[in-house]
Amino acid sequence: MKKKILFNLFIGIGFIVFLTSAITNASGPGGGYTNAPNESSCVSCHGGSLVTSGSNWDRVNLKGNFVGNGYVPDSTYTMEVTFKQTGRSKFGFQVTSLNSANDPIGTFTNTNSRTSRVTASVNSKTREYIQHTSTGTANVGTDSTRWTFSWKAPNSNVGKISFYVVVMATDNNSTNNSGDIVYSKKFDIDPSNLLPKAQPTTNTSPLCTNNGIVFNGAGTNSPTSYSWRFINGTPTTSTLQNPSVSWGTTGQKLAILTVKNNLGTSAPDTVKVTLLQSPSASIANGASATICKGDSILVSANSVINTSYLWSPINKPTRTVYLKDSGNYRVRVTSNINGCSNFSPNFRLNVLDVPTISISNNKGTSFCGSFKDTFYAQGTNMDTILWYNNNQLIAKTSAKKLFITGNQSSAISAKAKSTTSCLSTVSNLININVVKKVYPSMISSSKTTSTIKLVWTKNQLITGTSYELNNSGNFINVSDSFVELSGLNPATSYQIKLRFSQNNVCQNADSVLNIKTNDCSNISYTLSSTNRVCKGSPLKVELKGLYLANYSVSFNNAAFGLDSSITFNPIKSDTLLIKIIDSSALNCLPIIEKFAYVVDTLFDNNSNPRNQSVCSNVYTYALPSGYSNYKFYKNGILSADGSSNSFEYTNLNDGDQLTAICKINTCEMNYGPVVMNVNESPNPAFTFSRNWYNYTFVATQSNLTSYTWSINNSVINNSNPQLIDLRPYAANSVNVVLKVRNSINCTDSSSQTINVPDFSSIDIQSASNFNTYPNPFKEVLNINSTGVLKSVKVLNSIGQLVFETKDNEEQSLKIDTKDWQKGIYFVYLESETEQIHFKVVKIE
Repeated sequence: MKKKILFNLFIGIGFIVFLTSAITNASGPGGGYTNAPNESSCVSCHGGSLVTSGSNWDRVNLKGNFVGNGYVPDSTYTMEVTFKQTGRSKFGFQVTSLNSANDPIGTFTNTNSRTSRVTASVNSKTREYIQHTSTGTANVGTDSTRWTFSWKAPNSNVGKISFYVVVMATDNNSTNNSGDIVYSKKFDIDPSNLLPKAQPTTNTSPLCTNNGIVFNGAGTNSPTSYSWRFINGTPTTSTLQNPSVSWGTTGQKLAILTVKNNLGTSAPDTVKVTLLQSPSASIANGASATICKGDSILVSANSVINTSYLWSPINKPTRTVYLKDSGNYRVRVTSNINGCSNFSPNFRLNVLDVPTISISNNKGTSFCGSFKDTFYAQGTNMDTILWYNNNQLIAKTSAKKLFITGNQSSAISAKAKSTTSCLSTVSNLININVVKKVYPSMISSSKTTSTIKLVWTKNQLITGTSYELNNSGNFINVSDSFVELSGLNPATSYQIKLRFSQNNVCQNADSVLNIKTNDCSNISYTLSSTNRVCKGSPLKVELKGLYLANYSVSFNNAAFGLDSSITFNPIKSDTLLIKIIDSSALNCLPIIEKFAYVVDTLFDNNSNPRNQSVCSNVYTYALPSGYSNYKFYKNGILSADGSSNSFEYTNLNDGDQLTAICKINTCEMNYGPVVMNVNESPNPAFTFSRNWYNYTFVATQSNLTSYTWSINNSVINNSNPQLIDLRPYAANSVNVVLKVRNSINCTDSSSQTINVPDFSSIDIQSASNFNTYPNPFKEVLNINSTGVLKSVKVLNSIGQLVFETKDNEEQSLKIDTKDWQKGIYFVYLESETEQIHFKVVKIE
């Protein structure tokens, strides 16, 4: 510190320069002389050594009106610096305050004329100082001094604060400062022990990523609030006393707590935790799903090895679960290795209400012959109705009713679908019983000029029979099997309604017959014949029952005679005219009968083949379409029966006989036999040999009618053997195809893929430095060189590698060729000075 000069400033002109300096120093040296870090001390001007120990040093004191042995943040304190040294009456001082990072802390305020406040920049930061003034250099007692000032603590707890104090005791010699003594002392002030101290802990175990770790906040001196910082945590801050925090990564994590009471805030305290990796937890089904009530859904957690699973809230310890109730579900995945757990995001299951349905109808459940009725649906939440008959879907309606008809017994039911496509259970079942009317199996009639007799076979379900004549409305009960009407007029038409009673919903069944009594004659008979015949087949028409009568018959206006039947071969559909004369009543007109018949015809048989020559054992036998049924035979054994007019025979042998029968109505047509001549297909195989770029292709079978050679789908020639120059295809693969035909026009083909070499790289060259012998060779091929044979490679005529050696150090080589086929080979040689290629020939 600069020496304080206490002389009168106005003494002597000769002391002007000195007094100027003295006045300046007496007012204080300016900031930066407290011997704090990065500062000097007053010895820089006053000389001597800095005193940092000793009895006089012990008398340097700094006091303040602190409570709890320390500062309270944001509080202002009255502070004093005192010092005493025997024989000294002029003193100076300077004080600054710094935190543990040597940054300026707190605020100084001058409170009297003995002190002043100054600043200085140290390490680019402005520090505050309290120092003496010229007035403050005087002692306040014998050999002692005292300075007072105000200091305001920082607004937060920054931990220990250091006050750096420099005190100078001068010898009051304005001409020589060698007797001045500079003392340096540091005073540390802690936060008041009345402030709280943070005491953070955690008892969560294990400590895992993505899991809530509960920290417990505590502190001394009755904390009233808590402030947490979680570095890179979620959340990053909290004011809860016991917050839960998670981190997404492993490793060491920091939780920093400060607490506050009515005096101020504590210094931060840190809990360090080391996190283990939690397993991943997710649900494969996504975030949500919707099902209908009564359904369930299989929900799966994504698989993670060495883990166990627990679903909440259903408490199921499996990886997959079936869910059926609305709610939020999640799965907890726990590592079997480190015990860490992780919860998946929630999976929301929405369960929709299903509709309800019941059905009814108007007309009951029993019907005769057929039913026609309207069916109605009632229920809740119905949007679409699905109607079923005998479990088969018959309609979908938005209307709540449906008109249904049918001619057989039915089971009617329905399902309802909601707007959310939920389907109800099946409704109640309405069983519709359709009863068929029961009739006799056959009713026959006979008549005379005055009688009509009807006869039938009684059905056991018929409970009674009656008849009505000409719509009289009067039904008369009769026998169970016949009725005979008499006293009728000749040549008169009568309508007879037979009513067959039955114990069912039908009650009865009516058969109406219109019968005309005979004209004058009493002859009775029965006309017997089929009304359909195939063209070319005989048709027989017969009048039965005439043997008791006197009669004569004419067919198609031919002469009358006693023959009561006719057999003929009709060629087209027509009507047969029959006239019957009662010989005992020749005055009566003939009885006329018209018998209509249908003649079926066959299709033209011109397409019927008799024999076939094929080049394989497969043949398709095709016949005219239009028949209702086709039967195909091979050697008399049925091969196919159906509506198709063609059939493919396989595995045929020479001499097999194929036949067919076609039917339509009453007609039947026989086709065949078709005798099979199965020919041998030609052999399309071929071989080839190579002479440089000329390839010779030879078909295996030499007695065929034609040979067609093609390369890559382009026809080359039609001869055998075939010589082809393959230089246009050098260094490529080609597909060679041979198609052959024999004398019976059977064809076949085969192909081979050939790798064509690059002919430009294997031209024969002069081999001045190489010698190969013998050429042609048989079992051994010798190669000599004037230099080292570095590599030797031999290819056959189709480009296949048959021999290769590399990295030789010899000048000669003997190659064993016993296993080589005869033909042309290409030798590739390389020495230290040249490369050549040439051709050799192997013979047997």
